Amino acid sequence: MILKVQDAARLNSFRTKGGPFACYGIGDRDTQVQYFTNAPLSFLANQLVEGYFQKPCVDQTDLKIKYDFKIQWEANIENKYRDHSSGAARSVIEEQINQMGLELVPANMPIEMLVVEKEK
Repeated sequence: MILKVQDAARLNSFRTKGGPFACYGIGDRDTQVQYFTNAPLSFLANQLVEGYFQKPCVDQTDLKIKYDFKIQWEANIENKYRDHSSGAARSVIEEQINQMGLELVPANMPIEMLVVEKEK
């Protein structure tokens, strides 16, 4: 997956208002929320997209600016929305990413990865 800017003006409205960096999620039976405060978009790509889409995500926004935003979705336990492989959670996450002025583009390209087999 590739993370790109679709609407720079819309994305600009999420520029950070300052404060300490934070990237965390909270949730209960009904709702899951992922918060990003004073965070680069690479954290969105790495923490949220790669986690829920279970695919590598390359941030090609080329932006060094930091942002404040939250992504929220329903977490219906009976339908297993909390399962990271759930298509329901992915579609809501992608829709909210689009609303921020970003887009996720499917890609088939070589990427370099470091695989650690054993840690000392």
